[in-house]
Parts: sequence; C-alpha cells; structure tokens
Amino acid sequence: MILLVAAPPTADPAWGFGLGGALFLLSLPALWAAIHLRGGTNLRLRQTVDLAYVGLAEQAIATFQILRSELDAILPATTGLFDPAAAIVDPSLVEKAAKRGIHVLKQRQKINQRFSLMLRVCSYLKYVAGAFTIFVFVSTCLYFTVFDRPLIWRAACWVTGAAAVLGLALIILYTVLETRIEASIEESDPVRGSGVGGTP
Repeated sequence: MILLVAAPPTADPAWGFGLGGALFLLSLPALWAAIHLRGGTNLRLRQTVDLAYVGLAEQAIATFQILRSELDAILPATTGLFDPAAAIVDPSLVEKAAKRGIHVLKQRQKINQRFSLMLRVCSYLKYVAGAFTIFVFVSTCLYFTVFDRPLIWRAACWVTGAAAVLGLALIILYTVLETRIEASIEESDPVRGSGVGGTP
C-alpha cells in the first residue's frame, strides 16, 4: 500500500520577495524623510510663522484704527441737542472694516495653533512610518515561515495596510495645514493684507 501525503502549501517567492521586498525598500527612504520632517519643518517655517504672527497683529491694530475713524465719522456727536435723524446711521458703512479686523485676528490666533498641530503631525508620521516599515518586514517573514497559517500573516498584512492608510491620512493633514499656514503668511504681508478691501 502506498500512502500519498499531500505536500503542505508553500509561499510564492516571486510574490513574497517582489511585493514585500519592494515595499520594504520604498519604506526606508520614506522613514528617513519622516524622521527628519519635524526638524526640517520647524527650521523652514518657525521664523516665518513668528513674523506672520506679529504682522497679523499689526494689521489688526491698523484695521481697527480705520474702523474707529469710520465710526467717529458717522456717529453723532455726544454734545448738543439730540437729533433723531443724526442718530440713525447705516452700519454697512463700517461692515467691511469690522469683518476685516475680525478675520485678521482669527488668522493670527490660528496660525500658531496650526503650526503646533503640524509639528505634532510630523511626530505621529515618524512613528507610523516606522511601524509600517517594521510590519512590512514582519509580514514578509511570516508569509514565508507560516504560510500554512494564513490567519497570522494575513493579519500582519492588514496591520501593514492600516499603517499605510493612517500615514496617508497624516500626509494629507500635513499638506492641508501647510496650505493654510502659507495663506496666513501671505495674509500677513503688509502690501497685500493691510488694506480694508482685502478678501476676508
């Protein structure tokens, strides 16, 4: 009697080394960039953000001075007899300056908050990139060592994929924050942002 024993399933080297090796090699420069992202971002934007904060404060003061002069021009004098006709003024005459001043103050408040959040995102991205690199390596190893237990190596692959999705979300958040910070920096430019007619 001849006993036929089915051979255990084996991993595909082309698939394992091809995908796993490629992802691992691509993750190394991404990890290196993520490690240095916070320091590079702080070096690149810190001074500019501080100057923009001061510039926005000066713009807010200038805008509210314009608002005060416009209010003085349309409000009735407090001395003399009460004139009902003079007491009725059109608030839309000072609406533009008021909205501009509030907008500049909000930009001033948010620029530091956004920059601090941006630096935190850099730190999170560093850890996520490190986790992704480690799990790519672990998933590849498990694919070859415990291929007959797909639950194990597939779970590792799912964790790797989750790290990739989280890293992508952090990159998108970093890009959005940088775009808004750059907009606030442009807003702080006295040539572009000091006029009351600027876009709120």
